Amino acid sequence: MTPAEISISHLPGPVDLLGESPVWDTRDGCLYWVDSKGPSVKRYNRGTEEITVWSVPQDIGSIALTRPGSLLLAMGDAFHRLDLATG
Repeated sequence: MTPAEISISHLPGPVDLLGESPVWDTRDGCLYWVDSKGPSVKRYNRGTEEITVWSVPQDIGSIALTRPGSLLLAMGDAFHRLDLATG
């Protein structure tokens, strides 16, 4: 793909206070990222164009993919696991 073939567009939904740490998960076709000062974890489902938001109790620095249905969160006090089904 050449730069001329790349198309950039905004995702729907509210603006983040400080959006960071975008991670594309090829397993579910979703983009995950954090609103560090929100503080929250967000998921954009490309297939449905739906955004899901999980609020977290403190500022969050980054996320990492783990097993399907789960994310690792780097927060101020420790690492935490987020179960995407139960929050």
